[in-house]
Amino acid sequence: MTYWVGRTPFDTKDQAKAFFKRLKDSAQGPLPVEDQDAVLALVGQSVPEKLREIGLRIVVKPNQISGDQAFYIQTPNGRTLDFSYTKAIEKLPSGKPVTGNKMPDCVAEYGKAARAAVLHQTRAFADGFWEGREEAVCPVSGKTMTRSSAAVDHHPVQFTQILRQFTLDNSIRIGSVRVRSPNGETREFEDDSLRERWAEFHLSVAELRVIDRDTNSKLPKVRFEWKDVL
Repeated sequence: MTYWVGRTPFDTKDQAKAFFKRLKDSAQGPLPVEDQDAVLALVGQSVPEKLREIGLRIVVKPNQISGDQAFYIQTPNGRTLDFSYTKAIEKLPSGKPVTGNKMPDCVAEYGKAARAAVLHQTRAFADGFWEGREEAVCPVSGKTMTRSSAAVDHHPVQFTQILRQFTLDNSIRIGSVRVRSPNGETREFEDDSLRERWAEFHLSVAELRVIDRDTNSKLPKVRFEWKDVL
């Protein structure tokens, strides 16, 4: 059984706890960027509502009660929120990287409609990123990329994780969601209210980055069992 935090796999929850404990015990103050990404991914999977404020970062400082090193979520105005990484790890569902489209058809259609509903958001992000530049360096691979060779990626919390959280929060049964295909290719939700609520949720929690398209296609994706929301 594999447990995923962002794009990092762990064989057991104890292994995940040991990994984050090492990060916590070896740091003081703001975490380095790569460690920030790891902890924010864990926050996003367990308590995504805490990621709705832009500019959050993870800091390590002594707990006021125990005196032990602890993770805190720090907001741009300096306010800190405590965060239990052990409790978050206990909530992790098991999953595995996608090796093919093995999910039920209704889940695949639901995902396509969800992506289409926020396409204007990802395009706007790409427009802003590429304004005034012809080339950029991929932050993952280090490759030089152009707009035609780049993609918008959800990071540290993946698109599927955001969509699943929205589905759970709204008690949605995917099998009952009606999806239409107006032109035979794209998909969209028939329910305008659902489409608007999903787009608003995505806008409030998604963090985006531009990376090389080939690199993006090779990154492992988290796949969940969707039986509990069918």
